[in-house]
Amino acid sequence: MADAARIAHLRGLDAHLRAHLRGQDHVLTRAATVFTRGELGLTRPDGPRGVLLAVGPTGTGKNELVLLVARYLFGKDRVRRFDLSEYQRTDAVERLLGADASDLGAIGRAAVGDSPRVWLFDELEKADPKVLDLFIQMLEPGHVTLANGEIVSLRSDYIAFTSNLGATESMRMASSSPASVEQAVLRRVAESLRPELLARIPDKLVFARLASD
Repeated sequence: MADAARIAHLRGLDAHLRAHLRGQDHVLTRAATVFTRGELGLTRPDGPRGVLLAVGPTGTGKNELVLLVARYLFGKDRVRRFDLSEYQRTDAVERLLGADASDLGAIGRAAVGDSPRVWLFDELEKADPKVLDLFIQMLEPGHVTLANGEIVSLRSDYIAFTSNLGATESMRMASSSPASVEQAVLRRVAESLRPELLARIPDKLVFARLASD
């Protein structure tokens, strides 16, 4: 894609999201900016092109947002999706990185195809604590080493985490201002996740509860 056409396409991302995702206009521009910065090369070279965390009630479009962006910018088959509720046991890291030299692990098997890839890790709060340690390495320095010694670079990729953390606060504060709800949700996130991980996620998007209409 020529530079001018590429930039024009990037400019259309915000409108594309607004046309397909309802009730979350307050986070869509910020989400589009994460990917626009990455595609324009306006990010640090020692980590993924973009990283975000989307939190809030279930069914509000957190995962759909990531899928919409990936399809719009890169086409089909670029998302590598993991349900972290399946990685709660103590062998979770082994399952992700491989058990021995003959096993690529789930991440190794997913790290195929063209870049950039979009890694979507859903239900972050349910992962085994050692998996959270692994995510710190994935975010900085931006690569992981599989059990067979192969290094998987994520520096051309995007990483999105989603979580229902703060959903209770959001639903309970239906009559509060959006700013108050966001503060309460992010406070809950900070209480639940390690600061070393949160410090490496620059963009934290708080999805709102959906109104009945």
